[in-house]
Amino acid sequence: MGFTIDLEAALHFSSIDGYLQQQRQVVASLRAFYDADAARIWNALSPVQRARFAGALGRDVALPEREWNRAWWLHAIGGTPRAPFVTGLSPEDGAVLFAALSAALDPAVPPSDRRAAFEAWWAALIERCRALIARYVDERIQGARRRLLDEGVLEADVATGTQSPGAIRHARRSRRGVGDRQRIRASEQACLDLHRALDLRFRPLQPVCGACVRQTGGCCTITVPLIWRENDFRLLAFDTPAPMVPDPALAGACPFLGASGCRLPSERRPHICRSFLCESAEAALGTTLEGTRGEIERLTRARSQLA
Repeated sequence: MGFTIDLEAALHFSSIDGYLQQQRQVVASLRAFYDADAARIWNALSPVQRARFAGALGRDVALPEREWNRAWWLHAIGGTPRAPFVTGLSPEDGAVLFAALSAALDPAVPPSDRRAAFEAWWAALIERCRALIARYVDERIQGARRRLLDEGVLEADVATGTQSPGAIRHARRSRRGVGDRQRIRASEQACLDLHRALDLRFRPLQPVCGACVRQTGGCCTITVPLIWRENDFRLLAFDTPAPMVPDPALAGACPFLGASGCRLPSERRPHICRSFLCESAEAALGTTLEGTRGEIERLTRARSQLA
């Protein structure tokens, strides 16, 4: 198996739509590679083997080689339909396709090297995507920090103890007045206070969210950071977190998720990560749900004043 893609050239995205579009392009290229591989194997099958394959499908097909390609691709991705590689195919139909492939090759079994090569390649791709998203977030935080310095909201670079050129300029004549700067800093403090209050309210959700992550992957998906907004990055930029390396044990999850949950400071987490409440979360909050929603609304208003 010699399929390769230049990941540095192929992977550039800063939105969920961009990520999904590139994912579709990569999957299409990978599928074309496996279709060519399937065609080579089909051409090497004996007439008896082809007849066994067609018969095992349980229906008449005009072009059994096309069904063979579908079955071969299904084998490569693990033997059952799974997004984003196979959609619109039921598990039952997938099982028929895979059984037909196995019948054609009997007494041999479908080769494991295709599946192993695919899984290794896809895991490397997802790992690279998570690293790119983590780098994108770090760049957005650093950009937000520069804007806060240039606006005079932050007067010195806390990390170095020195003033930025923008801060020096705005010490003389800031684009933002004193009132604006005070409003933004007051909004930051209000956000921190509300986040801490929500931490207490969300304690009953720990077992609920933990079980969801284990069973379904949870809502902390790889693409979550691609929907964060400027005010999310600004709140993080007031106390810039160190760049984080995604946890390799959590493939496919948000790059900032760790074994014990989110690794970002709880009082500065992005708004969607605080405001989204699934049905299970709402049920777990019980009688505190109304008060929790009220605090989320206040947090929304406070965040709107950060820019």
